[in-house]
Amino acid sequence: MTTHITTLTINGDQVTITREHVLLTAADAVPRDLPRRHAVRVGAVLWAPKDLLRKVVDRDDLGNVDSPRAMKAFKGLGFQTFTETVYTADGLPFVHPDNRPRSSRGKEIADTCPVTVDAGGVCGAALRWEVTPEGGEAYVACGQHVTAPIMRAGALVPFTARPLD
Repeated sequence: MTTHITTLTINGDQVTITREHVLLTAADAVPRDLPRRHAVRVGAVLWAPKDLLRKVVDRDDLGNVDSPRAMKAFKGLGFQTFTETVYTADGLPFVHPDNRPRSSRGKEIADTCPVTVDAGGVCGAALRWEVTPEGGEAYVACGQHVTAPIMRAGALVPFTARPLD
């Protein structure tokens, strides 16, 4: 097995992390937190990046190491990372890898929410849903704006929404 090594600075200390150490630590531990925005896959388990890092380095205080820095370290060690994590109604994770979402028709779509907000700009949040109003054209939106375009029509409109894959 190839040894992958990375170094992080945590509270002024240089900490070396190996892929093998991450695998051994994760095998004997259970994630404390469900991943929210960011996730790292170790085996079949999704970890919140800072939760996994705390276990690996055996420190509660990670100083200025935020989730993106932790994800970069784990990605450098060869682990799959995700930038959006949502959960289905039955509690199972539905994750979007670092790739462009595609509509159900297979064509590439924007990777940020195009819904116009009150300030006149666009939302810009990461997309998660393809929405199809009954009798209308499908569109994409972030979780917060799934119903925004159809609610502006004034009447209640039945719709279906599916997570983008």
